[in-house]
Amino acid sequence: MIKTVMIVDDEPLARIGLRQLIEQYTDWKIVLELESGQDLETYVLQLQPSLIFLDIRMPKRNGLLAAAGLKNLKNPPLIVFVSAYSDYALQAFELYALDYLLKPFSDERFTQTINRLNSLVGRKDVIDSIAAQQLVAGQDESYLKVLIVRSIGSIQLIDIKDVVWFKGSGNYVEVMLADSSQLHRVTISYLEENLNPKEFIRCHRSAIVRLTAITEVKILDDGQHRIYLSNGNFTSLSQTYKESVLKFER
Repeated sequence: MIKTVMIVDDEPLARIGLRQLIEQYTDWKIVLELESGQDLETYVLQLQPSLIFLDIRMPKRNGLLAAAGLKNLKNPPLIVFVSAYSDYALQAFELYALDYLLKPFSDERFTQTINRLNSLVGRKDVIDSIAAQQLVAGQDESYLKVLIVRSIGSIQLIDIKDVVWFKGSGNYVEVMLADSSQLHRVTISYLEENLNPKEFIRCHRSAIVRLTAITEVKILDDGQHRIYLSNGNFTSLSQTYKESVLKFER
């Protein structure tokens, strides 16, 4: 069975690279290449692709808006976002995205994506499940309510209400729950901008804590401050954020 693909990316070299990778797989056929997400719904309705490789930052209409325009179609295609920017991953997975390729990616990483897609194409149960997750994760308000944590072969929803604190490391954060943790690809800065400031507060360049989870703020012998949390963890309180944390009244 031949599966059809569209490539949407404003960079010619990126389209060429994807084309060369896809052409290695004889069961996938490219039916169209576009430079923008403009009018994507029209092309999808006509060509009915199985899959779209979709860039995010593009002129005229970015990939997130284009993907949002597809979500109400009767048989929406699978979407793999391809971007040089990791900050959009959370939004991407809320829009039926089955993978997020961060440029530049290796041939091995692309093979992993294709293998995953081959196992999902035509499986209505999977598409319906992602659709349901998208509805749950839809953010009607301006702050995050749900985190969509993706790992190989699975998508996990984490209710923000269950998070005690976030520990950042580069483009990842460790989501700390009451008795477990999950690694999530998103920056600590993105979370600071999108979490409710009445519920969470930045206390260190690599940490955000739930205000009501703070059980004690202790001054150490060296004059540094440490925050103790309800799940038994602790984290540093830096001078930059000390005043805003200490003035919090629970």
